[in-house]
Amino acid sequence: MKVVLDTNIYVSTLHFGGAVKEIFKALGEEKITVCVSEEITREVLRILKSKLDWSNQQLEEARQLISSIGEYYPSPSQVTFLKSDPSDNIILACAVAAKADYIITGDKKHLLPLRKYKSIKIVSPNQFLLQVLYKMND
Repeated sequence: MKVVLDTNIYVSTLHFGGAVKEIFKALGEEKITVCVSEEITREVLRILKSKLDWSNQQLEEARQLISSIGEYYPSPSQVTFLKSDPSDNIILACAVAAKADYIITGDKKHLLPLRKYKSIKIVSPNQFLLQVLYKMND
């Protein structure tokens, strides 16, 4: 199963920890494949630097972690679906390029209200855990 994690999921996990750890645990068990693009990685690092004041060493460690867990996909031509928050378009573009099953996000304003983009389901981390991951374990 292929998933794309929104920037806020990476930032939340890398900086705060939290419930998303269960999703990362599933990575180790090879139940899901995280699809990522260089644009997503750059956006995560930009937020960690500008909003959370991470050092260059911390940023490099974050880059290495994302590289180690993610399967990289080149983004196709730019998606311009969301005009209100263009940075979310890189998430949609990666999901399309990867032919992902899910986008996992905490973005209640732009992405979650869509519920689906093309055939890709858009869910919160808790929805993914309850509706998908835990059912895989049954």
